[in-house]
Parts: sequence; structure tokens; C-alpha cells
Amino acid sequence: MTLRRSVMDAAYFKDPDHGVWRRKNFAGIRYSDGLAAESAILDIVRSCSDLSVGSKELARHICDWPTEYHFSATRANLLRPFCIDKDKHVLELGCGCGALTRYLGESGATVTAVEGSLVRASITAARCRDLPNVHIVADSIQLFKPCMQFDIVTLIGVLEYAPIFIGGENPALQCLAIARRFLAPGGTLLLAIENQLGLKYFNGCTEDHVGELFFGLQDQYGAATPVTFGRAELQRLLNKAGFSATRFLLPFPDYKLPEILIAEDASAVPDLALHNLLARSQDRDYSGRRLRIFDEHLAWRPLARNGLLGDLANSFLVIAEAESSSAPPQLTTPWLAKIYSMSRRPTWVTETTIRLEPSGLRVSKLSPRKADEEEEVRIGPFTLLHQPSPDEAYIAGDLLLHKLQRLARESKLVEMAELGRQWLGLLFQGPPPTTFGLANQQVPGSFIDCIPANLISAETGELIMIDKEWQLREPIPMAWVILRGLVNTLYQCKFPHDFGQRTCSAVISELLALMGTTVSASLYEEISVLENIFQDACHDGRAPKPTFLTALENCVPRLPAVERISEIEDLLAENRSYKKALSCIENSMSWHITKPLRFLARVFMRH
Repeated sequence: MTLRRSVMDAAYFKDPDHGVWRRKNFAGIRYSDGLAAESAILDIVRSCSDLSVGSKELARHICDWPTEYHFSATRANLLRPFCIDKDKHVLELGCGCGALTRYLGESGATVTAVEGSLVRASITAARCRDLPNVHIVADSIQLFKPCMQFDIVTLIGVLEYAPIFIGGENPALQCLAIARRFLAPGGTLLLAIENQLGLKYFNGCTEDHVGELFFGLQDQYGAATPVTFGRAELQRLLNKAGFSATRFLLPFPDYKLPEILIAEDASAVPDLALHNLLARSQDRDYSGRRLRIFDEHLAWRPLARNGLLGDLANSFLVIAEAESSSAPPQLTTPWLAKIYSMSRRPTWVTETTIRLEPSGLRVSKLSPRKADEEEEVRIGPFTLLHQPSPDEAYIAGDLLLHKLQRLARESKLVEMAELGRQWLGLLFQGPPPTTFGLANQQVPGSFIDCIPANLISAETGELIMIDKEWQLREPIPMAWVILRGLVNTLYQCKFPHDFGQRTCSAVISELLALMGTTVSASLYEEISVLENIFQDACHDGRAPKPTFLTALENCVPRLPAVERISEIEDLLAENRSYKKALSCIENSMSWHITKPLRFLARVFMRH
């Protein structure tokens, strides 16, 4: 059966120049990441032979936000939990440059992807050129006329643009009504969108679409801007559009590059410490702004405890069905959280699932490697094994990392060192000496990841190691575990502004002295070599990582002084105004006139 007979009506033809289906007079909508950026992305896609979701060839081209957004394998985490297979017919509305289209196509489903921009549709066609089950249509959502309905319809990063491209009195409602019209009976809508009330926007991040501070929080959206919604408002829109059965999932740090997915109802499960899952999640300001008012890692704990996680998550992923049912939406399975580790060699990628069973909370970590394929890698004199646990009990309690984050916020190095001594007790497998040298101390190779981010402080006060997926066959230096644990911890802490510009190694030296030991320069060098080999082996060259010594030389992260933020923002705004004025002058005057003006402006901005 041809695509035209099964999906398209006679108004569409296959455009051989772009590789897409389109109507004769359709020239495309005005949506773009910029002609230069999209031309570069098209050239990259056409030049690469491996177009898969996990393509290392494409990943090597990631150098800025557009290339990361279009080539990162992390994008597909948004859809990985769902049962999408060859029996499904999927309609992707607003497919962009095809990152998720590619994932849907690799699932085996029959995919029709609609994109209003002809250039972006061409990029998607090039990305999926080896997938005969994927068909790209260049058309606007409201004019698209298929000859069938679909099991799954997606609106991922699309609903927010309804005011611009659909219009009318309630463009978002109209967009949802269009999506519902394309659904077959019993079909499912997958909707992803930013939260207007996301916590990061309270914390000094600019609004994702317009790049302005507090734009969404102050409800400054208009007919000519994108628009986002809070959780309750989005639920009302879905209900009004006829979606009577919905389930909200919360992607962290957001739906664009999700590493964690949490079911909203997980907040009601006793003993499930959701803030532990978020202790390593880093939000993003896509305008490049780095100022933060408070430490979100610490804020998620009371928010989750008070049931506000769903209201303040930075993004939503909604599963919606038009027909009411006592059963959960058809695409979901009964899990509470999913955690994905994607920036690894392909056989070491993992999916961690937390689920509630009659016996209690359980955790499973799975990789694509077959059970009988144990992969060994040499790390200097040591043998590295990857052994994720397929099933184990969930350990309730607070991460040691989280306790250290709270102490760091108040510069309490003595208290941090006291917790460090408790950690040493686990490494020594008994009370640690009051003072000791690290040079000759060893621990079992199974302790390589025995760091604060993997230690639960149980209600009994006992420290319990979790997530033992990395193993070294031979005993290893204790200094390796301690140094990698402290670096990992300090990079996830936020120290106050008055803590000073202290490097990571300087803070580590202070903590180690309080813990009863020291580390020599030669031992730093030795551990640095091991850790760099370890990181290179795990990540298989996909993304360059800073060397361990570079990490030690960098300053520990600090929060800016709150009273200075408005002053800094005013200066940044002035800087942008000067640059804009200079650009206007240069467009209307010759270079020999503007050169001295530019020099004077630079002098003025410095002072």
C-alpha cells in the first residue's frame, strides 16, 4: 500500500528535491533556528552514514545548543518508557529536525511526521532516509489532511507556538482539538511542554522561548509570543479539548534533554525520596545566563515533601486519552521513576526503573548488553566490569550527597568533614584511624563508586551503598575513591558568595585535614591518570570530559549574593543596549566612522 493511499489525500506529492510530501503551493511556515544553523545541520546529516539515535558520528558534531538539541541521544529519553512498536501508527506533529522522528522510526512503528518548515522537514527526511517506515510531510498542522487516524499523536514542543501559527481566540485549545481529531478510537496523545511556573524561572533562569527574566511568571505572553501553562491550567485545557484520561510525568531537568522521568503520583508513595533522584539534575538556561538565587537541589526536598513537585517541575510530559477508562493510559506501565544514563559507550547505557510492588519499592537497572556478554576494560593495572543490578530493594533515606549540599550552603566544612569521617568508616570497614596516610591504603574494587552520591544515610544512621554497577576486579587505592568522591560532591554543592574563590583542590585539602589525612602532589597525579582513563573508557569518546586535574584546579561552584543580582542584570541589560545601538550604527555608517565609536563604547562599558 502506498503512502498516498494509506495516509495522504491526492493534494500531496513527493518532492524529490526535499525528500518530503507536500502540497503544490505550500512554501512553509516562518519558524527557524536560523538559516545558517539549519544549513549546517542539514550538511552534517547528509554527510554522516550513521544516522541512528545513538550515533557517535553525529554526537561528534555537537558544539553548541542547536547541535546538542538535534543530535543528542538524550532527547529520545522522553519516549523510551513507552511501548511503541511495529504495530503502532504514529503521527508526529511538528517534528522539527527529526531527532525524535528517528527514535520513533527505529522502534519499527509506521511514522508520519509533519513539519511546517520546509527546511526542517528536509533535515528530518535526510535523518530518516534509511527508514522506509517513516514518511515526512511538509505542511502546517491545521491544514494537514491525512486519510486515516493514528494510534499515537505527539505534540512535543509544539503547543506553546499555537498563538503564533494557529491564532484565534484560544489557539492552544484549537491545537489540542486538531490533535484529538487525528487520534483513532482508544488512541493516545503524548504532549510535552515547559511549565510556566517551573522552579528554574523563580531561580533566575530566563523564559526558554523569549529569553527574558520572569516573562512567564509575570504572564507577559501575547498573541505574537509563544505561551506556556501551569499544571492546573494545562489540565483544564486538556479536559476542555475532550481528553478525559490524563497522566502527568515530570521530565528533569526538562523535556528537551530529559535524564529523569518521575510519575506525578510518585510523590504520594511513602519512603520514596524523590529529592535524592534530583540531587544531580542540573537545570539549563538556554539563553546562556548562569545566575542563580538559590540552590534548587536543596529546594526540591521540601517541595516534594509538600506535594508540589508536579506544580513546579520545569516541564511536563502528559499522556492523554479521549476515552475514560478505569485502567491507566495504554502506553504506560506501573513505574514511579525512570533514570537514564546515556553518555556512555553503547553497551553500558542504562535505564533505571523504580516501581512499587506488593513487597515494597524495587529498583532495576538494565543495559542493552546481553546477560552473557560481560565486557572488561583495562584501567591501568585494574580490570573494570560493568554489572548493573537487574533487581534489588529500594533503600529509604537521605543521600549523603544531599546532606553535604546543605552544609556547603552554609560553609560548614567541619560538619562536612564529620560526615566524611562516617564515609571513611565504610571504606575502612570499621572505625577510621584518627590520622592516617593515604598513599598505601587500599579498598575492594567493588568500592570504586562508593562516593557520597551513592551512599544512603538510613534512619538507623547507617551508611548504605547503592548503585553498585561499576566494579574493579582488583583492590584499588582508597585515595582514588576519596578524591573522585570529593570532586563529584563539590561540583554538585553550592557554596555561599562569601566563601571566596577557592579551588576544588584547596577545599579538598581543608576537608582531608579535618578528616585526618593529606594527599601529596604525586598522589594527585597518580589518581588523575586513573580517573581520566576511567572516564574515557566509560564515555567511549562520545563527549570530551574535563581532565581530573582541571576539575581540581577549577573553583568550587558558588551562588551569587542575592543583593547583587539586580545590579548585575542592569549592567547586562545596558551592555546589550550598547551592542544593539552599535549594530544599528554600523548598518548605516562606513567602517572608518564606526571604528572609533566602537573603541569609545568598549572603553565606556569597561568603566
